[in-house]
This record gives sequence, structure tokens and C-alpha cells, in this order.
Amino acid sequence: MADKGELDYDNHPDDEGNHLPPVRAAEGWAWPMASCRKAHYFVDGRSLCGKYGLLRGDLDDNPYIGPNDCRECGRRLNARRKKAGLFQINVP
Repeated sequence: MADKGELDYDNHPDDEGNHLPPVRAAEGWAWPMASCRKAHYFVDGRSLCGKYGLLRGDLDDNPYIGPNDCRECGRRLNARRKKAGLFQINVP
């Protein structure tokens, strides 16, 4: 098992048995823990609301903000979209 702050390469062998780092999408929605009541939007491994870091897992790149998503992450995502000149979504 890897020390804190290191990636665990042993669990990610490629077809030839070489150990590779886990592949992560750049940003998207995810449930950081099973006990979380809301999904959070992650950018570079950190939630926009600042409450969570994500070490590994699949990110959903769905651009919409739903009722099961963190409201603060949704607000900050809309602020990022507005700054980039992209569309904004109403936060439920």
C-alpha cells in the first residue's frame, strides 16, 4: 500500500503487466464517499466547494446541476462557466 500522498501503482497494471498510475478525468461530478448525501464537482482532484479531495474514482462530465448535487459546487461551477463565456445552469 502506498504512503499518504503517493499513488498506489500496484492496483493498475496494463496489458503487459506494467504498473501505471490511475487515470482520472480532469473534472466532473463524483460522490467522494458512500455516505455523502450530495455529489460534488471536482477539478484537479479537489471539490469546488473545498470540502473534499478525490484520490481515485470515476468522474461524470455531465454539465448539468441536479437536485442531488452540492449547491456550492454548482454555484462555483456556474461562476467558472460565466468567466469562460460558457452557458450557466440554474442551481436547484
